[in-house]
Amino acid sequence: MGPPAGGARPVLTVGMGAGGVRPALTVGMGSGQLAKDIKDGKPFRPVLTVGMGSGTLAQSLNGTKGKGKGSGSSWGYGSWSSSWSSERSWPYEKTEKQKEADAKKAAEEAQQELYRTKHGGPIAPVDWLLIPATSDHVKAGLSAIIPAMEYNKSHDVYANGHKILQDFFTIGEEFTAIQTICDFDYDEEMKETPEVYAAWKEAGNFENGCTIATCLQCGQWAAGFGSKDKSVRAAKLALAVALALALDPSEFARVGTDYPDFATLCYNAQKTHPLVLAQQAAVQEAAAQNVQAAAASASEALLQGIPQSQPLGAPMY
Repeated sequence: MGPPAGGARPVLTVGMGAGGVRPALTVGMGSGQLAKDIKDGKPFRPVLTVGMGSGTLAQSLNGTKGKGKGSGSSWGYGSWSSSWSSERSWPYEKTEKQKEADAKKAAEEAQQELYRTKHGGPIAPVDWLLIPATSDHVKAGLSAIIPAMEYNKSHDVYANGHKILQDFFTIGEEFTAIQTICDFDYDEEMKETPEVYAAWKEAGNFENGCTIATCLQCGQWAAGFGSKDKSVRAAKLALAVALALALDPSEFARVGTDYPDFATLCYNAQKTHPLVLAQQAAVQEAAAQNVQAAAASASEALLQGIPQSQPLGAPMY
């Protein structure tokens, strides 16, 4: 359908003819009054224009100046005006929901970066989880501090988790299968041991399936995270760490000699054990108090003119 007589402008134009401002195709005439105005050749602005071409052409069609910014830059006036009009301010203000989504994404990215840093080292990391006294395992007399490990294929030590744990129960010719004295319970949705899941999340870790490894004979338990099979591997290795720090040091020395990478893992894990950290903090606090006491004693001695029994700076212990 060609353009209407008299050079009238259409309500909607789709595609511009070459070399002029009249459209190659016109679709729809709008209301009866608008159609009459078009027929009489009265000037008007299009209700909706799609694909404005150059800025000059947009200005010519819309009868405006400075609003045509290129192809598709103006999306209409009047009742058809949209939020994408050229009058729209920029940048727009994000909604609270968008801000919450951005904050959640930023937190997830930070957690992922922490995971990469944590697992990117040469030694498999161990998390020490603090389990509340309300836990059934703690009520049964097991430790309230347990090692937890998440399977990661980049660390070869996980592949030997079963052998390492079995080595603790193989002394000379005496062999006791770990399946007969250890239990491995997979808790995918963490409904059986929610306190372990809560402690795992509090330590800054991602959600994952969990296997609880328990050895009532030794009074130790641990947690492994990952898919079902992988979490079992991690649980066996974590239980071996618990045994290494709880049993006689000679047992750890024997197993550590057989598996040097496991020995390194245990030495590294021991440094972050909550009891070790608490002991170090107590020693540092005592040292600070000794320094303060020594300084006070020295000051009092100087004021009284009494010679000091030892020079300043000499070790107190």
